[in-house]
This record gives sequence, C-alpha cells and structure tokens, in this order.
Amino acid sequence: MGMSYKIDQKRRVVLTRGWGLITTRDVLDLTSRLLVDPRFDPTFRSLADLRDVTDVDVDHMATVHTAVTPVFAGGTRRALVATSDVAYESATAFASFAQRSGQDVRIFRDMQLAEAWLEL
Repeated sequence: MGMSYKIDQKRRVVLTRGWGLITTRDVLDLTSRLLVDPRFDPTFRSLADLRDVTDVDVDHMATVHTAVTPVFAGGTRRALVATSDVAYESATAFASFAQRSGQDVRIFRDMQLAEAWLEL
C-alpha cells in the first residue's frame, strides 16, 4: 500500500511509516524522495513505524541496496518498529546489512522502547 515520511526538524528525527503491502517500489521511492528533500539532514535520527505492515514484497537486492546506501551519517541511530512477524523479519534483514556497513540500526516490537533508545 505504501510508505511515507515526515521530517521533524525540531526533534531532529525522520519519522517513516509503512502500511499494508510494502513493495520494492515503495522502498526505493521513499529513499529517493528523502535524498532530495531539502529539509533532510543525514545526522537526524530515524524512526520507522512498520506496525501496520501486513506483507512485504521487497526483493533481496533492493533490501541490500537500501540498507547499504549512505542515506544517514555513520553512527546515527535508526530504529525500526515492527509487530507482525513478516515486517519484523524484513526489518531484521535490512538491519543486518545496514549494521555491516557501520550503521546503528535496531529493531523493536514496542514503540516506547524504540523512542526511548532514540532519546525522543
């Protein structure tokens, strides 16, 4: 169904939301839009809310590509919140590749724990 994002400049965080079926196109489009958004700062923390994701159809190469693309600065905290098993598994695959490229990405099932880790 889709993905969207909001940049909260005051709190220095990018808030991403996914819902329904997430496809390769959704992920690539979101990344492309974020990279050209003049409000985006790569040192902002990131919180991805995937609690409403019901299915994921993202090919392996797109997962690898988006995970290792240097969108955020090294050491910037990024949290993904996924409650369904399918979203959690996809987020875990993404985080695994991102962490190998030096990014600080963690997966949570609880939004409050993710927000606390991000110090929001």
